[in-house]
Amino acid sequence: MPPATPASVARRTSSRRANACASAAPTTPCVTGSIGGSLTGYDGPMSALLAALLSIMSVCDLVDEAKAISKVKRAFHPTKATADSLDEKRAALTAIGAFDSARVTRVLVTAYGVLEREAEPLEEARRPFLDNHGGKKMLTFRVQLKPIRQLQETIHSQLLRMRDPEAIRGQVRLLVRGKVSPPHGLKRTLSAAAGRLAARDLKLVTAPGEFADEEKCGLLLDAISRLGPGGQGAGPWVLKMLLHKRPVIRERAAQTLQALRWPAALKPLIGLLAREEVSRVRTATARTLERLTGMTLGTSSVAWGRWLDAEGAPFLSGKKPLGGHTSTVEGDASGGYYFGIPQDGRSILYVFDASQSMKQKMRRGQTRRIDVAREELNRALSQLKPRQRFNIIAFANRLDRFDRTMQPATKDNIARAQGWVNGLTLKLGTNTYDALELAFNTAGRGSFDRYYALQADTVFLLSDGAPTIQKLKGPGLNPDNKDAILAAVRRWNPFRRIVVHSIGLGLNKKRRVFMEKLAKENGGRCVSPK
Repeated sequence: MPPATPASVARRTSSRRANACASAAPTTPCVTGSIGGSLTGYDGPMSALLAALLSIMSVCDLVDEAKAISKVKRAFHPTKATADSLDEKRAALTAIGAFDSARVTRVLVTAYGVLEREAEPLEEARRPFLDNHGGKKMLTFRVQLKPIRQLQETIHSQLLRMRDPEAIRGQVRLLVRGKVSPPHGLKRTLSAAAGRLAARDLKLVTAPGEFADEEKCGLLLDAISRLGPGGQGAGPWVLKMLLHKRPVIRERAAQTLQALRWPAALKPLIGLLAREEVSRVRTATARTLERLTGMTLGTSSVAWGRWLDAEGAPFLSGKKPLGGHTSTVEGDASGGYYFGIPQDGRSILYVFDASQSMKQKMRRGQTRRIDVAREELNRALSQLKPRQRFNIIAFANRLDRFDRTMQPATKDNIARAQGWVNGLTLKLGTNTYDALELAFNTAGRGSFDRYYALQADTVFLLSDGAPTIQKLKGPGLNPDNKDAILAAVRRWNPFRRIVVHSIGLGLNKKRRVFMEKLAKENGGRCVSPK
């Protein structure tokens, strides 16, 4: 990646000033253009003088950027613990926030990596307490992690705000061309940069080449999706991903073709529907076809093939636009339903709110929330197929787990789980953060590391209240930070290999927002029984 030069900084400086001129009064002469370009409103010697001034100002911008980069490098040196240099790190990120370039991208990504390496031993020290029901001892580690995670969120925000073409190209190259893999927690943010690529730079994602790496394929599909119809040049590569050996990549490829709205994708999608054996991929493919065409033909490849032959010509020719429709396709219900959501995962984790507030009655009727929740979970467990696996995590302020590992859905295990659920004692607190962390730990490293298999592919979170966190000193609870929980789930599930559904029992509109965001960001559905 070429280093920033005075000319490139001048272009950025000129662009910012041009934007300012656009909002100025019509009679105000504005200095625009790059070095050597024209300067609107001035001619002759004055133009030459202003061009020289612009050159000096651009060089000053470059010097200021270099100083800000040096400040970040000093503040985020691996030998400086965040606890001892928090103010310095915050000041450095504030200073560099005024700049927007490929060099800034690289130093921010490096700083994020330094923070992640600092967080790892704290996370490891926290894990044994998590496996042993949680509690206040875990809270100390979370307090130590909090400033590190806040700094990382600042870096996420700064990368997402970048608009300079060189900076955006740099982010995408780090994702799909970098020799060194960027930190897991940053990859979704870097993927988002693809949606801001200039037209001339689309080849970075529309000519991706051959990737066998599941992680890189998934991230690249996300990046292409953000281009919408503008990414149709990548269509042939996306069609190859319909043949990928991993079901999750075939599923993501089908979803990407929905975003591209590419007529040439219709026949290959119908072909995938005809040969696909994994129910989740079939569901995603049928939903894509329905959302593209407006037809409601479900998962029948025969029906889709007949429709294409009889009525598909206007779509294939481009005369009739694709997209903008809804789908009625439900997931595979052979494993039954949980609050109306198909249990189509091969390995399912139920995260179950066992707080005191579950004693309250539903908003409609006289039934207690805990009675509704127990009845529905017991019914869902009884509908699982022997080929599926499951586990249950109950949470209040502390955590309880049915078993340390995922269990096959045998009759004996289901009966044992139902007895366990019926015997749960309701306690104070709604420790959603720790409950979800334990869920992803139970699912295994496969949620964020492609070299490990997933132990669970689906999480159902059921809760009736706002998340809480225990006070560090003394008894009592405080409201937890919902944005911090969402950010944590993005770290635990960076490639969205685990689908997260949410069930909000008796929640009002305001409290549903968190549950809806959680499901949406992780490929799931949110329901709110009243």
